[in-house]
Amino acid sequence: MKNVRTARDIAVEALRDRLGNVTAHLDRLVDRSPLSQADRGLARELALGVLRRRETLRMVIRAFLRQPDHTMPGPVNEILLVGAYQILFLDRIPAFAAVNEAVEQAARFHHRRQQGFVNGVLRSISREIGEIETGVFSPGENVLPISASSWRKFTRPVFANPSTLPERHLSEAFSLPMVLAERWIGQYGKKKAMGIAFHANTRAPLILRVNRLKTDVPSVVLALEKAGVQAKPHANGISVVTDDTTNILETQEFRLGMLQPQDPTASAVSI
Repeated sequence: MKNVRTARDIAVEALRDRLGNVTAHLDRLVDRSPLSQADRGLARELALGVLRRRETLRMVIRAFLRQPDHTMPGPVNEILLVGAYQILFLDRIPAFAAVNEAVEQAARFHHRRQQGFVNGVLRSISREIGEIETGVFSPGENVLPISASSWRKFTRPVFANPSTLPERHLSEAFSLPMVLAERWIGQYGKKKAMGIAFHANTRAPLILRVNRLKTDVPSVVLALEKAGVQAKPHANGISVVTDDTTNILETQEFRLGMLQPQDPTASAVSI
């Protein structure tokens, strides 16, 4: 595709890097893009999110294919991965929007004949995945782990049986290399290995230092909440913490220079 036009297109292009260096390719595409800061953030969220959970997404998609070993042409595989990631892990994006965008992407990437296929697979996934549940996590063939205390369930088996094939299940459900899943279970046992896997999949929060010449931490937290961005004060007293790395870039506080991404160890110098 010669002209990258949307955040989702950038994510697909980055994931198709022939040398496998998705992050470097993503940086190049984002730097050349005329997209807004918010859309650039979405492109990064999608590409790096798929990269982090690729094996899990691959197993989900495979479970919804009539021919599980079907070879998909060109970028159709990446289009499905990006679409499935939105449906399963990004609750702020409606499933129907993720599906529709993926179908349009198939056309933009010159695969109109695959639009019906993309539509069918993603709509099936969105129909057969439940809402987020919380509590004490219990693994299962149809359980998609979100965090150590939250999950979603499919109406059909997707992963290997955690009781009979624990290493394979850990690899598939948490996107771990099989050799690592085997090593962790061998060294720590199934329960502790799963806790480590949850930690390995946790997305690092964004920490932003507050410009105290313009505002203060409580005012920023309140303003961000009004803008629909959940944030909380950092323990250092001069920064805020948020998991919403996409929407915060669109806020007035960020645009006016009231906030600046900064590691707390760097901020500690000025305290």
